[in-house]
Amino acid sequence: MRNWAYERFATGPCSALALMACIGFCLAQPLQAQQDVPSDKEVKELAKRRAAEECKNAIFKKDCRKAETQSLQAANEVDKIFPLALQEGKAIVAIATLNMSYKYPDGPSWENNRADHVTDTGTSVAVEQGTAVEWRNIAQSDKKLIVGEERPLSKVGGSGFLLELPGDGPVKYQVYIVDPGTYRLSRITHPMPRTSLPADGGTAPVEKSYVGTVGLRETIFNETKFESQWFNEQWSTRPPYQECAVVHVTAGCVELRWVYGEEYISREAGYYDVSVAVPTPGLDVDIGITGEFASFSVEAGEAIVVDGFFPQPPNTRFSTADCEKSGSKSMICDIEAVDLLYLPASADVLHSHDYSTDGMPRFNQILRQAQLRPLDIKARPVSKGELGTIYQLAAN
Repeated sequence: MRNWAYERFATGPCSALALMACIGFCLAQPLQAQQDVPSDKEVKELAKRRAAEECKNAIFKKDCRKAETQSLQAANEVDKIFPLALQEGKAIVAIATLNMSYKYPDGPSWENNRADHVTDTGTSVAVEQGTAVEWRNIAQSDKKLIVGEERPLSKVGGSGFLLELPGDGPVKYQVYIVDPGTYRLSRITHPMPRTSLPADGGTAPVEKSYVGTVGLRETIFNETKFESQWFNEQWSTRPPYQECAVVHVTAGCVELRWVYGEEYISREAGYYDVSVAVPTPGLDVDIGITGEFASFSVEAGEAIVVDGFFPQPPNTRFSTADCEKSGSKSMICDIEAVDLLYLPASADVLHSHDYSTDGMPRFNQILRQAQLRPLDIKARPVSKGELGTIYQLAAN
């Protein structure tokens, strides 16, 4: 299947209404038929044919076909939301974000996330998986969209993404239904394992910096290490099977019998590596950007594609002399500069796939009309890295 995902929910009119309420508008009337959009019946037939094709080489073909069909039918339920959103005066935004599969082509090495190794890839993956980039409506502070791996609509409400789509290179896309207006890059949060509060500083009163402030709060992360432990032999029971009970000298096996409850050693006794949780100190980082880093505007009824930004921590610069403690385990500091990775979007990349074959003909029709909306970027490019250009907003 294509490498894309939608926010799953139970199908049916009740669950669809609940999702609409979460987004902030309700289902007023049935969707009118649109030109060149397949009917629900046609989508279901397409789902069956695609499931059969996708699963023709699978070992458990029946289960595969059932799962694929259910997935496409659920996608069709989500698909109905997009035209309704536009009718209700909302807008659709597909925003670029970091593609973890590109940065970690061999997959995140979670098994290397050990507390006694400070340079392993597991730590950086954990930071990026927990990162959120917030774009806030400048006229309505309660309206925002939050970009991040762990920020689907089901977790963060209407500010979360409804769909995640593949892109190209270090870029993939998250799709949001938002209120019209101008959205400014306003906040970044991420975990920072194996980091502690600065030992010095923390006494100066914090004055509002042009760039913004960073809040640091002590917390505990559960990392892992591996230990060798002794295990006794482990027995399991084989599933029932048939074996030959009577053999004829010329005809071969002429009678079968069922064998039940046969036990076997599924693991020999010995030492095996097991993962052990290791509580490790760290910080929760909350970066509030008050300066003009970047912004975009979208009108009611529009569907647009916009560039994105994503941090590569540590990405803030501040002096401990500009920090103030707020309790024994937290601190807030004025920021001198903040750096973010620029992720350019491409409407053509999103137009290149036919999402109607994934059970989303309405979304496909809307996305085909979506054009790239350039960001208004006030930050300046300062360097280039493996993943792209780094932009910086600085106090001077």
